[in-house]
Amino acid sequence: MTIFALLIAAGGAIVIQNLIMAQISAASSTPIIAMALNSVVGVSLLLALLAFRSGTAGFTELTAAFGWRSLIPGLLGTFFVFASLIGYQRLSAGTTISVLVTSQLIGGLVADAIRTGGARLGYADADRCGDARRGDSAGGEGLAPLGFVSARQINLLTQKSDPPAKLPQEARSRRNP
Repeated sequence: MTIFALLIAAGGAIVIQNLIMAQISAASSTPIIAMALNSVVGVSLLLALLAFRSGTAGFTELTAAFGWRSLIPGLLGTFFVFASLIGYQRLSAGTTISVLVTSQLIGGLVADAIRTGGARLGYADADRCGDARRGDSAGGEGLAPLGFVSARQINLLTQKSDPPAKLPQEARSRRNP
């Protein structure tokens, strides 16, 4: 299974999970019931997998890894599930997913910029990044016609470079319409 297939399956699973949790929540006195059931099932599955994979050594490692910082992901994950559940109930699946994905994308871009110290874009030309009209790319992925940018292209774009002294006629016309 490729990573993209895994991500696509996870995206579909989240939609199904939230639709079912919204139904459980609607039939309960509080959304906390659906969230607690979700968490109990998830924790039970993870603990069973840990026991199967690592035995008692896994539980020793789990207790050793516990600290105050290990609480933060669980709290944030619970908040995410809560916000998703409320969004599915009060808005719609499409609106909720759109807002969540947009906020994740913006947050991810900000986190990447902070983590990498920010990216400085250099001059991009067809020799360095591929030419979408020819259907090629610097990494040989051939995804440029579809609007995708490869990791290699991003690396090339973020390297500091000086623009060439003379631009081809086509590039000049694009820069000065």
